Amino acid sequence: MMRQHTVVVTGTSGAAYGLRLVEQLLGVGGVDLVFTPSGARVASRELGLDLPSGAARESVTRFLELRPDLPLTVAIGEAAPASENVSAPHSATIVAPASAEFLQGLAWGGATSPVSRMVRSAMRMGRQMIVVPRQTPIDGVDLRALTMLADAGVRVVPASPALPRPPASVDDMVNHVVGVVLDVLGVAHDLAGGSR
Repeated sequence: MMRQHTVVVTGTSGAAYGLRLVEQLLGVGGVDLVFTPSGARVASRELGLDLPSGAARESVTRFLELRPDLPLTVAIGEAAPASENVSAPHSATIVAPASAEFLQGLAWGGATSPVSRMVRSAMRMGRQMIVVPRQTPIDGVDLRALTMLADAGVRVVPASPALPRPPASVDDMVNHVVGVVLDVLGVAHDLAGGSR
């Protein structure tokens, strides 16, 4: 059976993590890419990725230079059609990058948006869940939220690239973090870095 993953991009710096993950996961199956409204604004500001209403999928496909026939759905501010069906088979839901506000809402059950409700539903269904917090510094509230999520079975993979050698580019640092996420998912990859 083909794997199906949901990748959620929230409104904190680091949209490149989510998009690199999409590129890699499309090699093993389908991807539902969901941007929160603030995640879409950050992707536009950081990467120059504009997501026009009604043409977001085409915009992502062009930006990532993907074949148009790949199994990718893109939604902004709402659950993607496939990922909102919590009974549909999914391999995992990954929130990358995960803002502190989004994580706190998940931890304390304050899922108030369609996207956060979709992620909470995936948690309740026991799907594999990974969050990639990017914001720093982390205070006690953030730590408690992350601990609550970890206690609920969510894997926490901080966006903390290792620097065993000087990175040649920002891409090297993004690849390291995405490689660790792929390692946790059990997805083979050829990205430099990862935990292997």
